[in-house]
Amino acid sequence: MNKKNNALIKKINIAICDKKFDLAKQWLLQLQQDADGLADIGYISAYVYLQIGDEKMAIHEAKQALLNKSTFDAELYMIIGFAKRRLAKYCEAIEALEEANAIVLAENNEVSSNEFIGRNLLSLGQMYLYLGDINQAKAAYLSASKIHPNL
Repeated sequence: MNKKNNALIKKINIAICDKKFDLAKQWLLQLQQDADGLADIGYISAYVYLQIGDEKMAIHEAKQALLNKSTFDAELYMIIGFAKRRLAKYCEAIEALEEANAIVLAENNEVSSNEFIGRNLLSLGQMYLYLGDINQAKAAYLSASKIHPNL
């Protein structure tokens, strides 16, 4: 990643933090145009669209990145899951978050996966509650507390 890309990503994050979503989107479009050599532009795009509240674009960008063999597959499924949750498509959100967790567990990266999986399990618990499945919600919450007790 070159200095120009790093500068644009920093500007995007500042705009998101300042809730200047139109500006964040503008910087993202510039990054996409200048993304020469930036392998995971799809992940960055999906993340930004999720942060600015454009769930449909977040899902679209995440799916495109998955097709392009991104190195962030688990994170992309998490973005899809969170976006689907915001759209009240809970069953689809659950599938995406479970896929994200499966990828992380297959990589067997315990140190970095605890918070990732724990956060996903908390979201899964919420969605199971929305769907009225108390037993699945309880199991997800208990699993989250075992995996990452600080969540």
